[in-house]
Amino acid sequence: MGNNILKYLFIVIVIGLIGFGIYKMNQDKSQITNEIIDQTSTLSTIQTDLRLAVCNFDTMNPLLSNNRNVQEISKIIFEPLVTLNESYKMQYCLAEEIAKTDERSYVIKLRKGILFQDGTELTANDVRFTIDTILKGGINTVYVSNLRNLAEFQEIDSYTFKLVLSAPVEFFEYNLTFPILSQTYYDGQDFANTEKNIAPIGTGMFQIANVDSNVIKLVKNEQYWDTSRTPMAKEISIHLYGSASELYNAFKNGEIDIVDVKIKNVEEYIGSLRL
Repeated sequence: MGNNILKYLFIVIVIGLIGFGIYKMNQDKSQITNEIIDQTSTLSTIQTDLRLAVCNFDTMNPLLSNNRNVQEISKIIFEPLVTLNESYKMQYCLAEEIAKTDERSYVIKLRKGILFQDGTELTANDVRFTIDTILKGGINTVYVSNLRNLAEFQEIDSYTFKLVLSAPVEFFEYNLTFPILSQTYYDGQDFANTEKNIAPIGTGMFQIANVDSNVIKLVKNEQYWDTSRTPMAKEISIHLYGSASELYNAFKNGEIDIVDVKIKNVEEYIGSLRL
């Protein structure tokens, strides 16, 4: 009799443990489901269109612009041979490889298959065109100092070229951060004055879709080569303002999402924003 009681008690305990286990599993499953729902809700609220601002806009051509805000924004439209990360360490971009053959010579190999936003392929000829424009184009560009000791450009093939310096430059590779423009796009044009500077093309993840007197609209470049970099935003509108006070008032009124506070006399306007 006693053995039967113990047997039944054991069965009850086992059934209870199994029931508790099932309950716990359902609770955990419910928690996981709720977490997934929360994450999905968070993702669904991510803003896919951004409104930026530029004060005293000059041009979207990155070689011609002297506006620091334009130069920063242009980095998502145009790309250089190399970039610098947050730690100022060099990373390859349009260049796939750079070999220093002697103290004054560098052989650079481009990535293949990179397309400008009009569908034409990036080649060494585009790099030559960009360098010639910076050095010999008679333009006032912030990038001229990057190439001040460059003496010769030698094209080896469509994707490989050699840069020869007039004198050694320590860490010269770090100077190759100027944006590369399309030779085909500017063929036969007066580079500094052509209407093509209204909406120039690059190889970046965004491209200029529309330009009017007040807003420049950028859209995602669907043929962007670096698939590891997928931006959340699909559209970016750049709102143009004639003065810093107009820009900060627009930010205060919620007309723009992001504002660069590194503007001269920013302290004259920052107080009214309560930042």
